[in-house]
Amino acid sequence: MLKDSRYKAIKAMLESESFKTFKEVFDIIPKSVVATDLGIHYNRFVSRINKPEEFSLKELIMFADLIGTNPSVLFNLAMKDIESRKKRTKK
Repeated sequence: MLKDSRYKAIKAMLESESFKTFKEVFDIIPKSVVATDLGIHYNRFVSRINKPEEFSLKELIMFADLIGTNPSVLFNLAMKDIESRKKRTKK
């Protein structure tokens, strides 16, 4: 199976720290493409994007493999989203 070429663009943007939120990744590649590549039902995948803490480590590792990056990069990006949401709810 050929990997979508947009994963390379995501990798470059992750390496240059261009993304501020996890959701921004999906401005580059459709959620449906990633959900299919990961074997996750679309609605469940969208739910996890909105609440990144619901991703399993296995799913983040598989997503990182698709991108060709270290899973810690995705984990850190997801953590930024989680922390920013916590700050907004405390205000």
